Amino acid sequence: MLKEKTMRFRIRGVGRLEGLVQRVLLPIIPPFRPEVVILAYHRVFEASSDPQLLCVTPQHFAEHLEHLRRHYRIMSLCDLARALREGLLQKRAVVITFDDGYADNLLNAKPLLERYEAPATVFVATGYVGRGREFWWDELERLLLWTPQLPECLQVTLNGVAYEWHLDKYAQFPEKERISYRQWHVELPDDPTLRHWAYRELHRLLRSPEEEGREAVLAQLRAQSEDEGSGRADCRTMTPEEVRRLAEGGLVAVGAHTETHPVLATQPVQI
Repeated sequence: MLKEKTMRFRIRGVGRLEGLVQRVLLPIIPPFRPEVVILAYHRVFEASSDPQLLCVTPQHFAEHLEHLRRHYRIMSLCDLARALREGLLQKRAVVITFDDGYADNLLNAKPLLERYEAPATVFVATGYVGRGREFWWDELERLLLWTPQLPECLQVTLNGVAYEWHLDKYAQFPEKERISYRQWHVELPDDPTLRHWAYRELHRLLRSPEEEGREAVLAQLRAQSEDEGSGRADCRTMTPEEVRRLAEGGLVAVGAHTETHPVLATQPVQI
């Protein structure tokens, strides 16, 4: 009996799916074996900057769906579970998922999913629904990479430990310079400015603590940048009503993605 496999891939917001298929999907989904790949998207949006590589443009997402619809069997997670239970998984199966719960999942992704009749599941971080704030990594990007003026020495305290980053001349960050680095992302090996170095270090620091500690650090950063914390409209999460609209029609299922989006690998094991 052929062995069934399930694999999950995080889709970057760059490039075309054809390249991914040739490099990754085809070798692990041969045409005569019942295997499945679960694709993990985050955003469908034309972003001006994307340091965490979470975005795929609407045009590219449409190309992804067209290619998947033509060459693969797109199935829902519920159908996948049923097929695995019954031993009826078909060849070249693909499942589409989204993490986090950005508003563009409804505004940009769902219309394309409907056009190609492609089922998907959106895993929503429930504590951010209707919050009116950016996710912490988006807020960190705004505060570090888009705020024109920061102190020369940026300081935060977390769990009684003090941290500081000397920004020197990059305390001032004119718009022209900010825009010139908008293509930078964390998979590049170098940090072009001290701000990007501080951003990378702070992102690593904020992955581990509980929500209270993370919020305390963000509040300290907002105070030093004189930022009111309103956030960017194009980075917002869905409202409760938008989550309901996302699920209407049954093509898109909604699942839970924790409440406050901790990095589970950094959390203590509780018995």
